[in-house]
Amino acid sequence: RTINATDVHYVRCIKPNTLNKPAIFDMAHSAHQLRCAGVLEAVRISRMAYPNRMPHASFVSRYALLTPSEWQAAHEVDMARARAAAPGDESARALCEGALALVVEDVARYQLGKTKVFFRAFL
Repeated sequence: RTINATDVHYVRCIKPNTLNKPAIFDMAHSAHQLRCAGVLEAVRISRMAYPNRMPHASFVSRYALLTPSEWQAAHEVDMARARAAAPGDESARALCEGALALVVEDVARYQLGKTKVFFRAFL
């Protein structure tokens, strides 16, 4: 595996209490650690933007079944092609755009990028 094929993950260790004893949870102490580590701010910023993202082909594979059956029948060949499409494939993007228009009523809840669909947090 190459380094470019991996995803970055961060682990934050939170001490549940200042006594270092088991079965004691100090909520204020834990919240203070999360605040100081910037975790709460990162979550807040993520929720304001587009925290959920998915490649066009994945969206089509997963959510095309929510579209009307007539649309699915009319785009059956395109959907099969889109499932195997490379990121940024224009036909997969167009198919994704058509499915989104039928499935998601509020256009402000998503944004279509060059290779992915970005969804706002549904609060």
